[in-house]
Amino acid sequence: MTRTAALELILRKLILRTTEEPDTGCWVWLGATTPDGCGEIRDESRSEKFCHRLALIARCLDLDGLVVHHHCRNRACWRPAHLTQLTNSAHSLHHAAERRREKTGETG
Repeated sequence: MTRTAALELILRKLILRTTEEPDTGCWVWLGATTPDGCGEIRDESRSEKFCHRLALIARCLDLDGLVVHHHCRNRACWRPAHLTQLTNSAHSLHHAAERRREKTGETG
């Protein structure tokens, strides 16, 4: 099976087990999740993959060495418009800033 065909198969599986949240627009994976809530699906090699990473890989984005950040803060969401690629250090800084804002009541 070609890489393109494998990704198309995975995307079809994702779509079949997804619901759209009307308030947020999140595409929420209804299948298996990790303990921290990330959507998980098995690929053609039968290894488990994160739904949000596969959504970006299917859009031909190279994620080597990068993490995926959920702007919507919903770890089961795999909608590409809600996701951004970040380095691990940028992701850590982003979350530290979010925690500071929550603690102080700041917005934005």
